[in-house]
Amino acid sequence: MFAIIDDAIADVRGIVTRLRASTLRLHFLFKASEEKGISYRAPVPDVRTRWNSTYDMLRWALDLRPVSYQFVSRIDLIKRY
Repeated sequence: MFAIIDDAIADVRGIVTRLRASTLRLHFLFKASEEKGISYRAPVPDVRTRWNSTYDMLRWALDLRPVSYQFVSRIDLIKRY
């Protein structure tokens, strides 16, 4: 059971890392959240020295879950950049 949780955390960690690495991806995320009427929050990285950062990162991912489907549909566009 813990392996499933660890895999999910690793997946979100990878998403946050890739998003923060590209201003274009962040722009697409901002536009997608704007279209859905959800207030934009920048991706929250998981930092080992901050005890609450994993929770913050997962909370960010859950809050933006409605936007993620629209964002993923644009992945092909983003991959070109």
